[in-house]
Amino acid sequence: MARPEPARQRKSFKILGLAGASIWLQKNVGKWTFDGGAGYQVVPQDAFRNSPFTGWRVKKELSEQLE
Repeated sequence: MARPEPARQRKSFKILGLAGASIWLQKNVGKWTFDGGAGYQVVPQDAFRNSPFTGWRVKKELSEQLE
């Protein structure tokens, strides 16, 4: 039996039932903050694939009112 074609995506946004795991770390050094992490996103739909992801940020406090 042939697999049916996936339905065309509409232009509205939907939650697709995403699942996964991630690890994020933070380190403060004086006025500097370093954040970073990685994870893996599991998508159970046929038309989509599972994927790894990473991210990082470097932030400096310029004064008590500005970060």
